[in-house]
Amino acid sequence: MSPPTPRPSLSPREREVLEHVAQGLTNESIARRLRLSPHTVDTYLRRIRAKTGTANRAQLAVLTVARTATDTATRPVPARRAPEGELPGAFAPGDPAAGPPDPASATTPVELVRQLRLLKAWAGEPSLRDLERRTGLPRSTLSQTLDTRRTTLPPLERVTAVVRACGLPPAAAERWRVAWKRVRMQHCVPAGTQPG
Repeated sequence: MSPPTPRPSLSPREREVLEHVAQGLTNESIARRLRLSPHTVDTYLRRIRAKTGTANRAQLAVLTVARTATDTATRPVPARRAPEGELPGAFAPGDPAAGPPDPASATTPVELVRQLRLLKAWAGEPSLRDLERRTGLPRSTLSQTLDTRRTTLPPLERVTAVVRACGLPPAAAERWRVAWKRVRMQHCVPAGTQPG
């Protein structure tokens, strides 16, 4: 039996590029989000493939999922005392043990935006600048999307971009898409009528 090969050490930027590859983004999309040239993204991908021994994007995506699962499984979850006035086990922003908020509970545009704000808190409260870098959307657009005073739904593409930028995998992002569509359908139909 051969000894286990050590996991290659990737730079923070290489890990960031790798995460975007796992999200299914093209080199051009990654370049826009990270404010790099497509040539630089290609260079990072060649380095990552050389370090990891992978041959293509599909293998890189599988590697990313495996790395994330390993990191999550081996990372200790710190014990957390509930702040005064908070019930033990209550949702705590940034607490990975609490799990992300569930968009299925939202029934109005305001509630869905509140859930999106909770997701941002759960993800560790990334700044608008970080979200801008991750989504490619301007900070002003992100601010409007996350504004809990708004009474209309933000566009689906924006909600999906924020959800993905907060680190949720595609399956979880799909739950947000379904919740958005459900809320949208409920608020398109005048009260007292049946959708045809």
